[in-house]
Amino acid sequence: MRSGVRALFLAAGLLAWAALWAGEAAAPRTAVLGEAELGIEVVRVTLSASGNIVDLRYRVLDPERAKGLLTKGAKVLLKDEASGKLLAVPSLGYVGSLQQNSPDPQKGRVYYVLFNNVGQLVKPGRKVTLILGDRRVTGLTVI
Repeated sequence: MRSGVRALFLAAGLLAWAALWAGEAAAPRTAVLGEAELGIEVVRVTLSASGNIVDLRYRVLDPERAKGLLTKGAKVLLKDEASGKLLAVPSLGYVGSLQQNSPDPQKGRVYYVLFNNVGQLVKPGRKVTLILGDRRVTGLTVI
């Protein structure tokens, strides 16, 4: 069972990596607060791996401000607004954190963070908030 979960997360990570390089089109945007403070623009928030992973993609607008999000070991959470529950970034022993890291973020490049949604608490249409320390990006809709 444990190896099956690991394989699921590994597959999700590989799919995320492949999609990153495929240059996906952005989803329609709604009002999002807090992006400028983090130096990013959220491109999309979707479900993957049969709903067990929340896949958040963001574009770096200000590399200096975005460094906090791309620092190895940064504690990033996703809050489901309806329930108040927090989703964490899974970390697998042999793969590491399912969050892209970069000591030198590139302006315009799209990066990803994958959140554990086992139990499928977050569903399409739900509002979520990205949390990094005391900074928040609110108004995100899962598609």
